[in-house]
Amino acid sequence: MYALLKKLNVSHTHYTRDSSYIKNQIFELVFIDADHSYDGVKTDWVNVGQFSKICLFHDINDINVKNCERDQD
Repeated sequence: MYALLKKLNVSHTHYTRDSSYIKNQIFELVFIDADHSYDGVKTDWVNVGQFSKICLFHDINDINVKNCERDQD
């Protein structure tokens, strides 16, 4: 992600702490990696994700999301 942003010359700020200290701020894009727990992701969504124009999630597992792994013959 960082290499792509740098290549595209997109300025960004990387936060590695709990999202409570930036709660309710508006962002163009938010990438939520959280702590790989439901509660962590939900907290980040409630604090900042819902206020962003674009919100990306990492390491989600949802039964409603199609498995896109390539078939190996």
